[in-house]
Amino acid sequence: MRSPASHAARRGALVLAGCAVAVQLAGAAIGSFRADDWTNLERGLWATTPAGLREVWTGLNPFTLYRPLVDLWHGLLMRTFGLDAPPMLVVMVALTAVQTVLLARFARERGGDRAASALAAAALWAQVNTYAWTTQWVSNVTGSLLALFSLLALVQHHRAVRAAGRGRSPVPAVAAMALAFLAGALCKEEIVLLPAGLAALEWSRRDRLDERERRAALSSWLTLSVVAAAYLWFRTQVLPTPQVGSQRYHLTLGPHVLLSAAFFAVHLGALPAAVWTLTRLAWPQAHARDVWDSPEGRLARREAVAALVWSASATLLYLPISGRPAYGYYYLPAFAVAWAVARMLAHAAAHARPGKLNAAGALALHGALALALTATGLVLGAWHTYRARTLAVWERLDRDFPSPPPNARFVFLDSSGAECFVGRSIFNLIFDGATGSMLRLHYRRGDLDGRTLYGPEAASLAALPDSVTAVYRTRLGRIERMVNVGGATADDPARAGGAR
Repeated sequence: MRSPASHAARRGALVLAGCAVAVQLAGAAIGSFRADDWTNLERGLWATTPAGLREVWTGLNPFTLYRPLVDLWHGLLMRTFGLDAPPMLVVMVALTAVQTVLLARFARERGGDRAASALAAAALWAQVNTYAWTTQWVSNVTGSLLALFSLLALVQHHRAVRAAGRGRSPVPAVAAMALAFLAGALCKEEIVLLPAGLAALEWSRRDRLDERERRAALSSWLTLSVVAAAYLWFRTQVLPTPQVGSQRYHLTLGPHVLLSAAFFAVHLGALPAAVWTLTRLAWPQAHARDVWDSPEGRLARREAVAALVWSASATLLYLPISGRPAYGYYYLPAFAVAWAVARMLAHAAAHARPGKLNAAGALALHGALALALTATGLVLGAWHTYRARTLAVWERLDRDFPSPPPNARFVFLDSSGAECFVGRSIFNLIFDGATGSMLRLHYRRGDLDGRTLYGPEAASLAALPDSVTAVYRTRLGRIERMVNVGGATADDPARAGGAR
């Protein structure tokens, strides 16, 4: 029988998750495209053509990555919504909501009650700092689809174990798990680490399984490992990603590995640290020795540690990537952190005496702080102005060139430098060198091209090619046309495209 505290935790967790979803939908309503979105959407649109459809399945994208399902996803969004960002971002929020349901289902498959599954959902949405970069950025659907199929695979694995324990065949669930894994592999390479996380999860509950369940768990895990090994062979031998210094996702060892590890530890460890501190101060009964010395308490701690191992293992391929780590990298690991925290809170809610703060309250306080910090960072980076500034750029282009001449080439001079606390110009934050893709998408013309020149304006003007159709100066994300300019011939810029 569940305690009143468990009931209260469940109700509070559901309210918290609902409020967080509403906040994300409000953000989607004012959201816009930025950076890689332009090149990914252009490639996606091309991927839905007969020629593109063949190539995305048989070759690497320009970032030397294999992401056919992501390319097709972007193409589907473009053909459904056009260049309208808010509906696409609503879909991103909806994807996270679906993944939340899967996480709650995963919690139930692990033996958690309704309070545990609700707390897992709330713990995920309380980590605004780990998912806002995905729900509010179309290109990060790579991580979102990876999380979707990873959770599907985990749920199917647990169903296979449960079926075996009840005397039924686990084969259908194991087959579904393998298919979910393969679908995830067509979205992002990091799914190859899933067997390591699953091993930790199953080891933590080994003494709770009977002999039939143990055999099914081992067989299912071995199947997953074989499929992962086959995919790894395919990506390293058939379609390998070149490992050269100039390659965007070059894997190498160095000081950046430690810096990346610290980056992940800070962002992923924020929720556990905050919940531990808040409950220590306002719910000390949850830390009482008698709460955790029981077999149930030891199991809860063991499962929480296993979930954190799953989270850490999911970051291993990101650590050696040269350059600064991307915020979208900790999207899937945040699900594991959510389950670890929820598992501990659910046990405390069921066995500890009430305090000034309950389980849902601790998550809500952290969620409010994470939301405030994340929103502050977005505002300081002028994120809330991207949509208006993008529309202003299109309006100016349409006014100057309702129908650009064939093979028109546009040059944008970005000499503004740091225009916000990020240390970059707003134009660069929005378009990030992808003006060619933006122009081709806006006019729906494949013959157009664009280039952004950075640095002092005089030096950029001296480097202009002869065949420039128009030159624009950028200021605070807006553009103004320059007249009577010219320069020497330059090579055509390479057409960009690809999904991270």
